[in-house]
Amino acid sequence: MATETTRPDETTSHATALTKRILIVNNDPEIIRMLTECLRAFQHGHAYEIASAHNVRDALAILLRAGFGFDLILLEVHISWMGERDWPGHGLDLLKEIRKRGVDVPVIMTCPPLEKKGMDEAQSAGAFAWLSGELGELERLVTLALSGPAQGSSKTTPPA
Repeated sequence: MATETTRPDETTSHATALTKRILIVNNDPEIIRMLTECLRAFQHGHAYEIASAHNVRDALAILLRAGFGFDLILLEVHISWMGERDWPGHGLDLLKEIRKRGVDVPVIMTCPPLEKKGMDEAQSAGAFAWLSGELGELERLVTLALSGPAQGSSKTTPPA
């Protein structure tokens, strides 16, 4: 797991109040790096505190430690449970677990280009959006996800 903070531009005041916490869950370190760089390039007037996990087990541990206090989750649909190349699709299981606990954080499901398998199930399970390799859409989706009223909040207090 890695955590880093990107900085807002110099015209932004109260950076701490404007910091958005994002969890990236992807088994490919290069994709995590690329997504982090994309977030760093956005000019939204706030900083991003970015945590990452390479499998569902580690992501769930991070979420539990943080009390599910993230503003956004970028979740690979084909992520494995423990990092091995076991049955893909555990990203949907994590999404369902997040929703089962009453957590209303926006989750953008990510997958390879042109991948549609699982999209309907992800939407039914409460995914905010589906990003299929079009990084040009990432900024728009992040902006929309972070502009809603429920970021980082939960309908109920998640169990520990």
